[in-house]
Amino acid sequence: EEDKESGEIFVKVSRIEPNHEQPRKDFKEEQLQEQLRRLNMIEGLSIDFESIFYANLDVDRIQAYRVSPRFGSKFSSNCTVCQFTGFDSEYIQTWVCPEDRERVARATTPEHIRNMLSKSRSFHVNYRIMLNGKLKYLQLRVVNVNTDESQHVSQIVMGYRSVDDEIIYEMEQKKMLEDALEQAKSSNIAKNTFLSNMSHDIRT
Repeated sequence: EEDKESGEIFVKVSRIEPNHEQPRKDFKEEQLQEQLRRLNMIEGLSIDFESIFYANLDVDRIQAYRVSPRFGSKFSSNCTVCQFTGFDSEYIQTWVCPEDRERVARATTPEHIRNMLSKSRSFHVNYRIMLNGKLKYLQLRVVNVNTDESQHVSQIVMGYRSVDDEIIYEMEQKKMLEDALEQAKSSNIAKNTFLSNMSHDIRT
């Protein structure tokens, strides 16, 4: 800009303040979209699971994504967040068969989870519950979902599903094999007895 009286030229410099609001808004939108994508992925991959939880062991928090009626008193709805330690104690005492309670309780301790997931990406525990007076077989599967490459296990997904049909099928197959083995043994004994009698008859 030129001063007409003195002939001097002045340069005006105006500072443009960066707009921090827009990037922050975009970041929150991305986080929301990522959360929705994660929920949709979990929903799609876990159609057979009656209860699904996400837990962060470092902050001792667990969040429900899908809840069966058996967890209803602890998790009133999906997305309920509570303390991880002892989250399943009421469920175990109410539903799990007494012989399996200790094993299920140990499977959900942070120490056991970290120990098992240090060896493999996932592990599972089969157990039994009583439902309407009938014995049912369920499976708890725990998966390491840490996004970094460190050996420290903190973020996990836990899924509970019925394995009634699978266990019953395995038991039926085992019974068939046992019956077939017993029949083979009986046939073998009968054959040996027959050959022994024939040998005796020929000698005499």
